[in-house]
Amino acid sequence: MSLHDENIIINIDENSNNYNDDNENTNKHDEHDENELESILKEINDFSYSEIENNDDGNSWYSTSTLIAKSIDYDTNYNVKQLLTICDYYGLLKEVKMNKFKKPELILFLLDFEENMENSLIVYKRKQLWYFMEELKNDKFMKKYILW
Repeated sequence: MSLHDENIIINIDENSNNYNDDNENTNKHDEHDENELESILKEINDFSYSEIENNDDGNSWYSTSTLIAKSIDYDTNYNVKQLLTICDYYGLLKEVKMNKFKKPELILFLLDFEENMENSLIVYKRKQLWYFMEELKNDKFMKKYILW
């Protein structure tokens, strides 16, 4: 027995309960896409930091994705000198220089410090002051007074 539709032809073998789709390439393509998607998702899940802890609400996925975004931001938008300036503001420069951190380690160290709830006030203040500095640098009149 054969069922015909405009797009799909399905052959049903009445002696067994096997259903064969004439368009097996579509199934293989879907399986390939599914395997590729699973591989990408596994890679994303495997990419985590050893310092990540669950929030009080247990929403660790949000924490992980936020940390990944922050680390990418630090890596692409800041050079080592700027990261050291941030560490200096937090009072961490001595420890960073003593351990001779490279840029990736420095970023993880900063993220660990900034994600600690005990440091939230100083982190907020630093980000606010950095924002003000950028605003002053972008102002035609005030930029001549900023040496940053």
